[in-house]
Amino acid sequence: MAIIHPLRLPSLRAVFGGLPARPPAIALAALLNLHLLPLLDVETRERLERRRYVIDVTDVGIAIGLTLTAGRFAASPAGGEADLRIAAGSRDFLRLAAREIDADTLFFARRLTMQGDTELGLIVRNAIDAVDFDATRDGRIVQSAVRRVAQFVSLLEKRFGGEPRAGD
Repeated sequence: MAIIHPLRLPSLRAVFGGLPARPPAIALAALLNLHLLPLLDVETRERLERRRYVIDVTDVGIAIGLTLTAGRFAASPAGGEADLRIAAGSRDFLRLAAREIDADTLFFARRLTMQGDTELGLIVRNAIDAVDFDATRDGRIVQSAVRRVAQFVSLLEKRFGGEPRAGD
């Protein structure tokens, strides 16, 4: 009798790891400019200005570099020294964006790490936490899309077993 093995998805790193980081960085900068930047007060914008940020999606193997210059977020090289580097798995970033979990919970569970300027990290966290996505139509659309993607990922995990694998 043949044993049927469950279908196993390839690792996220195998699928996305070789792709260039610039397109996702440009897309993220555009989303931040449309949906986060207009909601930030002047003082917060000034404190975020001229700093380098790197978002390291560990299970995908991609690092996204961003800067806020002249009042706009823009893609920047992810390599080298960053003022603030935030690292987590794609599922955890997705759950953060969907507001299913908060950054402190992930941080204390050692699923999210932060390197660099700790005060800047707190400013970023507080700014994102203060955003009311339900306040605007566009915000509701983005939040709804993120939640649907999070639900889809959760469904895949239940169907194919476990969390996305970190590498292969």
